[in-house]
Formats: sequence, C-alpha cells, structure tokens
Amino acid sequence: MIRILFYTPVFALAMLLIFVILLVSISKNFTRSREIKGDVSGLEEEVKRLEGRNQELGKLLDYFNTDAFVEEQARLKLGLQKPGESVIVIPEEEKKDGETPVGTKNKERVATNPQKWWDYFFKVK
Repeated sequence: MIRILFYTPVFALAMLLIFVILLVSISKNFTRSREIKGDVSGLEEEVKRLEGRNQELGKLLDYFNTDAFVEEQARLKLGLQKPGESVIVIPEEEKKDGETPVGTKNKERVATNPQKWWDYFFKVK
C-alpha cells in the first residue's frame, strides 16, 4: 500500500512542489546573504575612513592645544609681539585705473538680487 503511494502522480507532483519551494527559499537566502556581505564590506570601508578622519582631527586638536598655535594666533589676529620685536604694517596701494593693488585679487561688482534679475532678462551679452 505504501509502495503504491510513492509511485502515484499526486506524490510526484507533491515532491516537485516541495522541491521548487525549497529551491526558491534557498535562492532567496543566498541573494540576501550576498547583499548583507556587500553591506558589511561597505560599512567596514566607511569605518576605516572615519577612523582615519578621527586620527586627523585628533592630531589637529593636539596642535590647537600647543603653545605654538596660541602664539601664532595671537600674532595674526591680535597683533601681539614678543619683547624686542616690532610689527610692520604695510598699507595697501591705492587702485589706479585698470590696475589692481599688489596682493589683492580683481574683485567683480557685487550686484543685488533685483539687479541680477534685471541683467538676466534685459541685458544682452
């Protein structure tokens, strides 16, 4: 009786259905596993990048806490000097027609927003 059950088309169809379900399940798990491995490798690369950035910021913070940095900023921003030193201030040269002073860049005209719109619609280039 049981032997006859194994050779029926219904049993073969049931086995085929179970096989297809298992195959689909295994393929889904395999693709999900590949996606997770890709995500993990991407996150590991980001961790390495962030650790490098953290080290750079740590070095920068150490430099900001040194006396050399404090002295440099005091000289640049506050105009302080050591005893016996003298500070020389070089005035900018006045601009002549068509020339730019030494040490300055040629600056363009700064237009207001309504001027920019006017130029956009009515100025011919």
